[in-house]
Amino acid sequence: MLSASCSVEEDTIENRALSSGSENQIALVEYCGSCHVAPKPETKAAKDWRAVVLRMQVHRSQQAMPVLTELEINEVIEYLMKHSKEQ
Repeated sequence: MLSASCSVEEDTIENRALSSGSENQIALVEYCGSCHVAPKPETKAAKDWRAVVLRMQVHRSQQAMPVLTELEINEVIEYLMKHSKEQ
């Protein structure tokens, strides 16, 4: 029996963060990825990301998880907005 292994990397936000080294992208993976798979910025319009991040802050607080600082929130939102889909 022959066994073949395929190691094709998936296009995940985590893999992109590791390869790009962008601090804001790494922050996104670190904070969002602590609960779920980090979202791909292109899944929403730029105008929608602030509300999503702030809603997740409430969720983190309700789950007794550390909340992000204003600086961290702004870094994550900045990255998401910069790489979001067109309006």
